[in-house]
Amino acid sequence: MTLSVDPSTRARGLYWGLAGLLSLVWLASLASRPLFNPDEGRYAEIPREMQSGGDWIIPHLNGLDYIEKPPLQYWATAAAYRILGVSEFSARLYTALTALATVALIGFLAGRLWGAGAGWRAAAVLCGMFMFVVLGQLMTLDMSLTFWMTASLAGFLLAQQAQSGERRWMLLAWGAAALGVMTKGLVAAAIPAAVLVIYSLWMRDFSPWRKLHLRWGLPLFFAITVPWHWLAAQRLNDGAAARQNGLIRSGHHDGHCDLSDPASDRDIADFP
Repeated sequence: MTLSVDPSTRARGLYWGLAGLLSLVWLASLASRPLFNPDEGRYAEIPREMQSGGDWIIPHLNGLDYIEKPPLQYWATAAAYRILGVSEFSARLYTALTALATVALIGFLAGRLWGAGAGWRAAAVLCGMFMFVVLGQLMTLDMSLTFWMTASLAGFLLAQQAQSGERRWMLLAWGAAALGVMTKGLVAAAIPAAVLVIYSLWMRDFSPWRKLHLRWGLPLFFAITVPWHWLAAQRLNDGAAARQNGLIRSGHHDGHCDLSDPASDRDIADFP
Protein backbone atom coordinates (compact mmCIF):
# COMPACT_ATOMS: atom_id res chain seq x y z
CA MET A 1 0.00 0.00 0.00
CA THR A 2 1.35 3.39 -0.96
CA LEU A 3 0.71 6.51 1.04
CA SER A 4 -0.04 9.62 -0.95
CA VAL A 5 0.94 12.99 0.43
CA ASP A 6 -1.02 16.06 -0.52
CA PRO A 7 1.27 18.36 -2.58
CA SER A 8 0.21 21.38 -0.53
CA THR A 9 1.20 19.55 2.66
CA ARG A 10 4.54 18.60 1.12
CA ALA A 11 5.10 22.23 0.07
CA ARG A 12 4.30 23.52 3.55
CA GLY A 13 6.72 21.03 5.06
CA LEU A 14 9.42 22.15 2.63
CA TYR A 15 8.82 25.82 3.41
CA TRP A 16 8.93 25.25 7.16
CA GLY A 17 12.09 23.18 6.79
CA LEU A 18 13.76 25.95 4.79
CA ALA A 19 12.64 28.51 7.37
CA GLY A 20 14.16 26.42 10.17
CA LEU A 21 17.42 25.97 8.23
CA LEU A 22 17.59 29.70 7.52
CA SER A 23 17.10 30.48 11.21
CA LEU A 24 19.86 28.08 12.24
CA VAL A 25 22.32 29.51 9.69
CA TRP A 26 21.32 33.07 10.65
CA LEU A 27 22.05 32.44 14.33
CA ALA A 28 25.09 30.20 13.82
CA SER A 29 26.95 32.93 11.93
CA LEU A 30 26.68 35.51 14.73
CA ALA A 31 29.88 34.45 16.49
CA SER A 32 31.94 33.93 13.34
CA ARG A 33 33.59 37.35 13.33
CA PRO A 34 34.76 39.93 15.88
CA LEU A 35 32.83 43.08 16.67
CA PHE A 36 33.32 45.99 14.31
CA ASN A 37 34.35 49.40 15.63
CA PRO A 38 32.90 51.83 16.32
CA ASP A 39 29.18 50.95 16.25
CA GLU A 40 29.21 47.29 17.26
CA GLY A 41 31.82 47.89 19.91
CA ARG A 42 29.83 50.78 21.35
CA TYR A 43 26.50 48.97 21.38
CA ALA A 44 28.11 45.87 22.90
CA GLU A 45 29.99 47.77 25.61
CA ILE A 46 27.01 49.81 26.87
CA PRO A 47 24.94 46.75 27.92
CA ARG A 48 28.08 45.09 29.31
CA GLU A 49 28.57 48.04 31.65
CA MET A 50 24.83 48.02 32.40
CA GLN A 51 24.88 44.34 33.33
CA SER A 52 28.09 44.47 35.34
CA GLY A 53 27.42 47.81 37.04
CA GLY A 54 23.76 47.20 37.83
CA ASP A 55 22.49 50.58 36.59
CA TRP A 56 19.58 49.76 34.28
CA ILE A 57 18.27 53.33 34.11
CA ILE A 58 21.18 55.40 32.78
CA PRO A 59 23.30 53.69 30.08
CA HIS A 60 27.05 54.25 30.39
CA LEU A 61 29.91 54.07 27.92
CA ASN A 62 33.38 53.94 29.48
CA GLY A 63 31.86 55.09 32.74
CA LEU A 64 30.14 58.18 31.32
CA ASP A 65 26.42 58.78 30.88
CA TYR A 66 25.33 57.80 27.36
CA ILE A 67 21.73 58.80 26.75
CA GLU A 68 21.81 59.48 23.04
CA LYS A 69 19.36 56.58 22.58
CA PRO A 70 16.74 54.97 24.85
CA PRO A 71 17.72 51.67 26.48
CA LEU A 72 15.41 48.94 25.14
CA GLN A 73 18.09 47.20 23.06
CA TYR A 74 20.65 47.72 25.84
CA TRP A 75 18.27 45.99 28.27
CA ALA A 76 17.73 43.06 25.90
CA THR A 77 21.45 42.62 25.25
CA ALA A 78 22.33 42.95 28.92
CA ALA A 79 19.78 40.22 29.67
CA ALA A 80 21.40 38.04 26.98
CA TYR A 81 24.79 38.62 28.63
CA ARG A 82 23.42 37.59 31.99
CA ILE A 83 21.88 34.39 30.61
CA LEU A 84 24.46 33.35 27.99
CA GLY A 85 27.59 35.19 29.09
CA VAL A 86 29.41 38.00 27.29
CA SER A 87 30.31 37.04 23.72
CA GLU A 88 29.87 38.12 20.13
CA PHE A 89 26.94 35.69 19.87
CA SER A 90 25.03 37.10 22.84
CA ALA A 91 25.88 40.65 21.77
CA ARG A 92 24.29 40.17 18.33
CA LEU A 93 21.48 37.83 19.42
CA TYR A 94 18.75 40.46 19.94
CA THR A 95 19.45 42.06 16.55
CA ALA A 96 19.33 38.69 14.82
CA LEU A 97 16.10 37.70 16.55
CA THR A 98 14.40 40.97 15.56
CA ALA A 99 15.51 40.37 11.96
CA LEU A 100 13.98 36.88 11.97
CA ALA A 101 10.86 38.27 13.64
CA THR A 102 10.58 40.88 10.88
CA VAL A 103 10.73 38.14 8.24
CA ALA A 104 8.04 36.18 10.09
CA LEU A 105 5.89 39.30 10.49
CA ILE A 106 6.09 40.17 6.78
CA GLY A 107 5.20 36.59 5.89
CA PHE A 108 2.26 36.64 8.30
CA LEU A 109 0.99 39.99 7.03
CA ALA A 110 1.18 39.02 3.35
CA GLY A 111 -0.38 35.66 4.09
CA ARG A 112 -3.22 37.29 5.99
CA LEU A 113 -3.93 39.72 3.16
CA TRP A 114 -3.31 37.61 0.04
CA GLY A 115 -2.96 33.97 1.07
CA ALA A 116 -0.29 31.58 2.33
CA GLY A 117 1.61 31.47 -0.97
CA ALA A 118 2.03 35.24 -0.98
CA GLY A 119 3.22 35.10 2.62
CA TRP A 120 6.00 32.62 1.88
CA ARG A 121 7.05 34.57 -1.22
CA ALA A 122 7.11 37.88 0.68
CA ALA A 123 9.29 36.34 3.41
CA ALA A 124 11.63 34.86 0.78
CA VAL A 125 11.98 38.20 -1.03
CA LEU A 126 12.83 39.97 2.24
CA CYS A 127 15.46 37.34 3.05
CA GLY A 128 17.06 38.01 -0.32
CA MET A 129 17.55 41.73 0.27
CA PHE A 130 21.26 42.38 0.77
CA MET A 131 21.08 45.27 3.24
CA PHE A 132 18.43 43.49 5.32
CA VAL A 133 20.70 40.46 5.68
CA VAL A 134 23.70 42.64 6.56
CA LEU A 135 21.85 44.70 9.18
CA GLY A 136 20.34 41.52 10.61
CA GLN A 137 23.87 40.32 11.37
CA LEU A 138 25.28 43.55 12.79
CA MET A 139 24.78 44.90 16.27
CA THR A 140 23.20 48.27 15.59
CA LEU A 141 19.81 49.73 16.50
CA ASP A 142 18.55 49.77 12.91
CA MET A 143 17.19 46.23 12.70
CA SER A 144 15.32 46.33 16.00
CA LEU A 145 13.90 49.74 15.00
CA THR A 146 12.84 48.19 11.66
CA PHE A 147 11.03 45.40 13.46
CA TRP A 148 9.07 47.67 15.79
CA MET A 149 8.10 50.10 13.02
CA THR A 150 7.05 47.20 10.79
CA ALA A 151 4.96 45.76 13.63
CA SER A 152 3.34 49.16 14.19
CA LEU A 153 2.43 49.61 10.53
CA ALA A 154 1.26 45.98 10.27
CA GLY A 155 -1.02 46.40 13.27
CA PHE A 156 -2.45 49.59 11.81
CA LEU A 157 -3.06 47.96 8.42
CA LEU A 158 -4.73 44.90 9.94
CA ALA A 159 -6.93 47.16 12.07
CA GLN A 160 -8.15 48.88 8.91
CA GLN A 161 -8.90 45.53 7.26
CA ALA A 162 -10.42 43.79 10.29
CA GLN A 163 -14.10 42.95 10.44
CA SER A 164 -13.67 42.26 14.15
CA GLY A 165 -10.86 42.62 16.67
CA GLU A 166 -9.98 46.06 15.34
CA ARG A 167 -8.97 47.39 18.76
CA ARG A 168 -6.56 44.49 19.32
CA TRP A 169 -4.62 45.28 16.16
CA MET A 170 -4.51 49.00 16.93
CA LEU A 171 -3.20 48.31 20.42
CA LEU A 172 -0.47 46.23 18.76
CA ALA A 173 0.32 49.24 16.56
CA TRP A 174 0.46 51.63 19.52
CA GLY A 175 2.52 49.24 21.64
CA ALA A 176 5.01 48.53 18.84
CA ALA A 177 5.40 52.25 18.14
CA ALA A 178 6.13 52.81 21.84
CA LEU A 179 8.75 50.04 21.90
CA GLY A 180 10.28 51.57 18.78
CA VAL A 181 10.53 54.88 20.63
CA MET A 182 12.24 53.03 23.47
CA THR A 183 14.71 51.71 20.89
CA LYS A 184 15.74 54.81 18.95
CA GLY A 185 13.57 57.74 19.95
CA LEU A 186 10.62 59.55 18.40
CA VAL A 187 11.57 58.60 14.85
CA ALA A 188 9.82 55.26 15.50
CA ALA A 189 6.50 57.04 16.01
CA ALA A 190 7.11 59.87 13.53
CA ILE A 191 7.53 57.62 10.47
CA PRO A 192 4.28 55.63 10.92
CA ALA A 193 2.47 58.91 11.70
CA ALA A 194 3.91 60.47 8.54
CA VAL A 195 2.68 57.50 6.50
CA LEU A 196 -0.84 58.06 7.82
CA VAL A 197 -0.76 61.81 7.17
CA ILE A 198 0.65 61.48 3.65
CA TYR A 199 -1.85 58.77 2.74
CA SER A 200 -4.79 60.81 4.07
CA LEU A 201 -3.76 63.96 2.20
CA TRP A 202 -2.86 62.19 -1.03
CA MET A 203 -5.97 59.97 -1.17
CA ARG A 204 -8.25 62.49 0.55
CA ASP A 205 -9.33 59.61 2.77
CA PHE A 206 -9.50 60.39 6.48
CA SER A 207 -11.48 57.31 7.47
CA PRO A 208 -8.41 55.56 9.03
CA TRP A 209 -8.28 58.28 11.67
CA ARG A 210 -11.57 57.01 13.09
CA LYS A 211 -9.96 53.63 13.85
CA LEU A 212 -6.94 54.86 15.80
CA HIS A 213 -8.54 54.09 19.18
CA LEU A 214 -6.80 57.03 20.81
CA ARG A 215 -8.70 56.43 24.04
CA TRP A 216 -6.83 53.17 24.57
CA GLY A 217 -3.80 53.62 22.38
CA LEU A 218 -2.36 56.83 23.80
CA PRO A 219 -2.45 55.60 27.43
CA LEU A 220 -0.67 52.41 26.33
CA PHE A 221 1.92 54.42 24.39
CA PHE A 222 2.64 56.70 27.34
CA ALA A 223 2.63 53.82 29.85
CA ILE A 224 5.50 52.23 27.90
CA THR A 225 7.53 55.34 27.05
CA VAL A 226 7.09 57.77 29.96
CA PRO A 227 8.45 55.81 32.99
CA TRP A 228 12.03 55.45 31.74
CA HIS A 229 12.19 59.01 30.41
CA TRP A 230 10.91 60.36 33.72
CA LEU A 231 13.31 58.26 35.79
CA ALA A 232 16.26 59.14 33.55
CA ALA A 233 15.41 62.85 33.73
CA GLN A 234 15.25 62.66 37.53
CA ARG A 235 18.57 60.84 37.72
CA LEU A 236 20.32 63.20 35.33
CA ASN A 237 19.00 66.29 37.12
CA ASP A 238 20.22 64.91 40.44
CA GLY A 239 23.54 64.00 38.86
CA ALA A 240 23.99 67.47 37.37
CA ALA A 241 23.45 69.02 40.80
CA ALA A 242 25.91 66.57 42.38
CA ARG A 243 28.55 67.27 39.73
CA GLN A 244 28.07 70.99 40.21
CA ASN A 245 28.72 70.50 43.92
CA GLY A 246 31.75 68.29 43.26
CA LEU A 247 30.14 65.14 44.69
CA ILE A 248 30.83 62.95 41.67
CA ARG A 249 33.72 62.89 39.26
CA SER A 250 32.53 62.05 35.77
CA GLY A 251 31.03 64.70 33.53
CA HIS A 252 27.85 64.23 31.55
CA HIS A 253 28.57 62.42 28.28
CA ASP A 254 27.57 64.34 25.17
CA GLY A 255 26.36 61.24 23.37
CA HIS A 256 29.54 60.58 21.38
CA CYS A 257 32.48 58.37 22.27
CA ASP A 258 35.92 59.41 21.10
CA LEU A 259 37.37 56.05 20.09
CA SER A 260 40.65 57.70 19.15
CA ASP A 261 41.29 58.15 22.88
CA PRO A 262 43.16 55.08 24.19
CA ALA A 263 41.16 55.27 27.40
CA SER A 264 37.95 55.05 25.37
CA ASP A 265 39.24 52.18 23.26
CA ARG A 266 40.28 49.99 26.16
CA ASP A 267 36.90 48.51 27.05
CA ILE A 268 35.99 47.92 23.39
CA ALA A 269 39.30 46.29 22.56
CA ASP A 270 39.11 44.04 25.61
CA PHE A 271 35.60 42.82 24.73
CA PRO A 272 35.74 39.00 24.68
